[in-house]
Amino acid sequence: MPTLHVPAALRGLTGGRASVATEARTVGELLRAVEQLHPGLRGRLLEAGDLAPGLAVAVDGEIASEGLEAALHPAAEVRLVPAIAGGGGRARLAPRPAR
Repeated sequence: MPTLHVPAALRGLTGGRASVATEARTVGELLRAVEQLHPGLRGRLLEAGDLAPGLAVAVDGEIASEGLEAALHPAAEVRLVPAIAGGGGRARLAPRPAR
């Protein structure tokens, strides 16, 4: 199942959970499904039906220019990150250190 990694500032809305996994085919479906499990989270992330200003979505470490319409595979890792302007080409998040 795709997994949404919840920013620390919003974990109070998920009972302290750092991530939530649920069935979804797109980022938008994932946020709707997470909202069903944890009411209030989606409202903090969306504005006028799109990602709130200043937020971007990364799927498997790459910024998804499709936003809420970005396709997800069953093991997708989804993170919400502060949006930054400038630069060109494809953005890539740094890999997570091995545990």
